[in-house]
Amino acid sequence: MTECGETVFLKLGGSLLTDKTAREVLRANRVESICAQIATVLDERPELKLVLGIGSGSFGHFPAFQYGLAQGADHPDAWMGAAITADSAARLVRHVTGCLIKAGVKAWSCQPGSAWLAQGRRVRGGPAGVLARALASDLVPVVHGDVMFDLEQGVCIASTEEIFHFLAPSLRPNRILLAGEVPGIMSGPAEQWRGAKPIPRLQPERSGGLPLVPGLSRGVDVTGGMRTKLQLCLEMIETCPEVQVHIFDGRPSGAVQAVLMDADLQVGTRVVGPDQPR
Repeated sequence: MTECGETVFLKLGGSLLTDKTAREVLRANRVESICAQIATVLDERPELKLVLGIGSGSFGHFPAFQYGLAQGADHPDAWMGAAITADSAARLVRHVTGCLIKAGVKAWSCQPGSAWLAQGRRVRGGPAGVLARALASDLVPVVHGDVMFDLEQGVCIASTEEIFHFLAPSLRPNRILLAGEVPGIMSGPAEQWRGAKPIPRLQPERSGGLPLVPGLSRGVDVTGGMRTKLQLCLEMIETCPEVQVHIFDGRPSGAVQAVLMDADLQVGTRVVGPDQPR
């Protein structure tokens, strides 16, 4: 845990930053707007400790799918695919990090695949202490979904949520914010969303179950979409019972800034632990 102030993990989803239905299509204007919003928040809240996660979107997911990396390094082209995927994911992160720095944010890019290991597609080892030092130095660590060496299957794709899952026990975030292109957790498939509102609050029982199973992501996604994200969030809440997960739409003007500034803002879906007040 950092010495003072609130610690927040913020993921900027690949669907928010890119068009996930086409290869390497950046939503440049939106990226610039969100980076400016983050800079404004940090100017107004200098005590805030922020860890930023970048979804790979149409950059990393396309080559990862093409080379079947979610299933491991079980074919001759897998390692070339891993190199191409890592380069593609890093290219998006370099763009976002550069935009943040231009906006005045002390963004410090950390490539998970170069330092961390996975086993059975779960992150098992990496320098969480380095990120704690970065936060103590008023830097904003930028992590991202990445290709990672896997001790069981050679290689795997570790999502941003998986990275957050690994970091949460040591950095102890107060809030985990997932900004994407959907309003929150919806109770039905996308074709039924017209006029619907997101479920405002989900609070699992101690068994960890939830009364719904969200669907998969729109576009190319090798990490399981919203269903897998939510499962990882439940595991993070089990590890850190005090944390709140907030899933919201990052597209409206000022949305990311508003959620960062106001922990009680009534938008999207909050997922909280069974021991938090109902």
